[in-house]
Amino acid sequence: MLARSMFVSLWVCATGSFANGAELLVPEHFPSIQSAIAGAQAGDVVSVAPGVYFESLNTLGKAITVAARVSQTVELIPPSTGRSLTVATGEGSATEIRGVLFRGRKGYGGGVLVQGASPRLVLCGFDRVRNPTGGAVQLEGGNCSIEHCTFANCIADAQTGGFGSGGAIRSTAGAPSVADSTFLQNAGPTNADAIMNEGSSRMLIIRCDFGPHLSKSSILYNSDAAVMRIEDCSFHDDASGRAAIVFAWGARQIVNCTFERLVTLGAVVQSSSGHTEITGCHFRNCASTQLPASGVARSTGSATFTIGETTFCGMSPAAIGVPYEDRGGNIIEATCTIPCPPDLVADTVVNAADMAIVLNFWGTDGSQFPGVDIDGDGIVNGADLAAVLNAWGPCPQ
Repeated sequence: MLARSMFVSLWVCATGSFANGAELLVPEHFPSIQSAIAGAQAGDVVSVAPGVYFESLNTLGKAITVAARVSQTVELIPPSTGRSLTVATGEGSATEIRGVLFRGRKGYGGGVLVQGASPRLVLCGFDRVRNPTGGAVQLEGGNCSIEHCTFANCIADAQTGGFGSGGAIRSTAGAPSVADSTFLQNAGPTNADAIMNEGSSRMLIIRCDFGPHLSKSSILYNSDAAVMRIEDCSFHDDASGRAAIVFAWGARQIVNCTFERLVTLGAVVQSSSGHTEITGCHFRNCASTQLPASGVARSTGSATFTIGETTFCGMSPAAIGVPYEDRGGNIIEATCTIPCPPDLVADTVVNAADMAIVLNFWGTDGSQFPGVDIDGDGIVNGADLAAVLNAWGPCPQ
């Protein structure tokens, strides 16, 4: 304790005080990340210099932050085939892992195990992490928060018992949340390429992006007793002919999500039991190779659905293949017309003519030319000009 106090005193004298504790530098003052964690107290920040670290970390129940000084320049690889990080001593949201890039060792191991804890994983990357289940992150209770992370080429590869699920994330209990994160080319061939939610887990997935993945299982899977809410997410450009995009046995809500350019064996949203509520979503240019409906379908008669304020276009062979409670506001169209708000002159291309209209009405409320206030904030300004520049060229078809 004396040695630590002397170090903190010297460091504070050199750099100023820290409102939430001391900053412990790796490797300048601690030879490893784990040694800094061992020396840390509540509120401290373990600040890690860029580099590759062969360690298996444990946060030891401490309310601390472990942070890369530059996001995803700290590459954490386990010395064996186990997990790179374990959080399993009742940690709460004051325990944060920030900006760390997790990789497997020679293509196996790595990633995070959370048991009965509620840490925050922020701005982290998971690349080529491979484990039998929960390829990148395994959650077993607690309310872990995953924010602004990327998951690519992660694999859950167990072949028996349904455990090869959740190429990126598998949750079995608790109330975890996944926000503002990106998922690409992961594989969980037993059930879920990206996220498996099961047991008593109640999961929120919000503002996430899901591109193409590796196997032909579902991208998201929600099992019997689990509950999943999917909000403001995008699923796109996967023509692999997988079983489904979002599959469920248990209850789920799908709100304000977009599904486009997808090809599945079943339907984009498919269920075998439980209730599925779909609100404010957009299904565009999706196809099923085996079922009579590519948008919403069920595997057994016990699944129920409500659908409201949702649009379907360009669906093959049909949009909806199940009885459902119609909440109103649904639109089904044979072909898709994709909105292009910056195309103010309506000639299917955003160019100098549209920019001239924005400049002509600069500083006004836009009422003299409907649509020129592209972002709808009540004034024509730089945000509307930026919208034109960002959409420059042909409108999407």
